[in-house]
Formats: sequence, structure tokens, C-alpha cells
Amino acid sequence: MDGQWKRDPRFNWKTDLGLEQTEDHPVVNVTWNDVVAFCQWLSAKEGRNYWLPSEAQWEYACRAGTTTQWYGTDDLYALQEHAWFGANAEGRSHPVGQKLPNAWRLHDIYGNVGEWCADWYDPSYYANSPLEDPQGPELGLSRVRRGDCWTIKGP
Repeated sequence: MDGQWKRDPRFNWKTDLGLEQTEDHPVVNVTWNDVVAFCQWLSAKEGRNYWLPSEAQWEYACRAGTTTQWYGTDDLYALQEHAWFGANAEGRSHPVGQKLPNAWRLHDIYGNVGEWCADWYDPSYYANSPLEDPQGPELGLSRVRRGDCWTIKGP
């Protein structure tokens, strides 16, 4: 490999992963760069700005004003009403909107599939970050993905 990025048609959101993927399922098998490119394309197409949220923005939207461990609950059993994860997902993703939404009517924030955030990952960032709207570290080795996933045993 010469260090240049190359498209590999085996890896894209249309790839048959051996799982049901209908129009109602969340998009899977996309890279952070794929999602950023889509946001740029959609912004140009619609004349509005679309972007990935920072990790802090994602957390704010996910929690919807609650302070519990997970949205609205500290009880893992009760979380199953809001999220698909390893304990209840039967080894697959599910069409969106089947679980209860949070107080801001957002579905599938927890579970189902992981969601890319704009930030670079740094496990120590929040120890010294701004208290209001932290934008994440300037550099890193990987990007933040939140929300867990249907393959995770539990949050």
C-alpha cells in the first residue's frame, strides 16, 4: 500500500453483511469520513448546515435533561424499553423507532448501532475540558462513537 486512501467496494453501507437491512434500519458499515462526506453533500444539496455532533452534544441530546446512568433510568432492565443491545437485540440491528424515545422524542440514541461524533477520542479529555460545550481534543488516533450497539452485551 502506498499510503493513499483507496475505495474498496467490499466495504460500504450496501455490503451484504448477512443481516436484514431495510430502508427502516439504521445505516451501518460506514466510516467517520463517509458520514462527514454525506453531511457535506446534504448541506450543499439542501442549503442548510448538517454536521456530526460533538460527543458533548450527543450526550446532551441523549440524556434529554436526565442525570441517571442511562436515559431516564439506573436500571439495566428498564433500559431495554429504550435500547437494543446484546441482551435483547438477538444478534442483529433493528428498524429504528421500535423502542421508546427519550423526553425530546429521539429514538435509538442508546443501542441498535453506534453513532459517530465529531470528536477525536481521548480518555482523559474531560478531566480538563471546558464546562460548557466542550468540542473534544484537537488530535487523536480514533474518532468517538457513542450509543453502543446491538453487539454489546450491555451498557
